[in-house]
Amino acid sequence: MKRILPRLIILLALLLPAAGGWSSGPPVLVMHTVTGYRAGAATAGFEVDLQATNPGDSSLTDLMLSLAPMPPFFKGYKTIAVGSLAAHQKRSISLHLEAPPNHGRREVAGRVLHFTEKYRAADGTVQEFLVLSHPGGAQ
Repeated sequence: MKRILPRLIILLALLLPAAGGWSSGPPVLVMHTVTGYRAGAATAGFEVDLQATNPGDSSLTDLMLSLAPMPPFFKGYKTIAVGSLAAHQKRSISLHLEAPPNHGRREVAGRVLHFTEKYRAADGTVQEFLVLSHPGGAQ
């Protein structure tokens, strides 16, 4: 039961939009890779490459990804304006995150990142989803 519940929560987070109910637009898929790491006395800095992919058959405009804080990792919100994604298009975005210095590069690279994704669908409606970024590892 302990292993099934987290998987169910992740599945629901991928399927249900943040505003509640079902939405007609496809969510953007997000993958992240930690490409840089700098350990400091007070914090560790991480350079993260995100790859946002539109798997749907219609374009999305005004795409915004908002990283939800995950204490003790990454305090505060970060919002990234991605712009537009045509059908099946991918876009790479860089992000800088800070974490406590005792968290290593591979540990952070393996964490799931939680985003709120907001975009305008082809029909003009604004869609909002809770999205988990799948870890791609560290380089």
